[in-house]
Amino acid sequence: MATPENSLALLMPVALTVMGAFVAALVAAPSIDRYRIGLFLVELARTEPLAVIELLEARVESAPRQAAGMYSPLPFQRDVAPPFRDHDDFPALLRQVGDWIAADPDPLAGSTGGPTSSSSLPDPTTPRSLA
Repeated sequence: MATPENSLALLMPVALTVMGAFVAALVAAPSIDRYRIGLFLVELARTEPLAVIELLEARVESAPRQAAGMYSPLPFQRDVAPPFRDHDDFPALLRQVGDWIAADPDPLAGSTGGPTSSSSLPDPTTPRSLA
């Protein structure tokens, strides 16, 4: 006889496969700057914060390989930011991001010059007018 625990144990590999496929689709999506995607990332970060960090890293790393056009690797919505700071492993998560940046300080350098290209970003040391 099937028990709820047995049913859950049987569904867990399927759920992980589906979630893995969904995360892979998010890596390739033109933008993840939608409210509901943000909510998904918030919920995933509560239990799997490293998976969210790796997703964001993969999006930045894949930006140069995306066709020229509208590919925005990082979300801009601030109201649904993943709660990394609330996690017990925050120092390790921060170290992961720091190590990733140190390994390739300019992952967008190979871009084709589209909107995510580091060469198309304004120089932060150059004064700009607000006009």
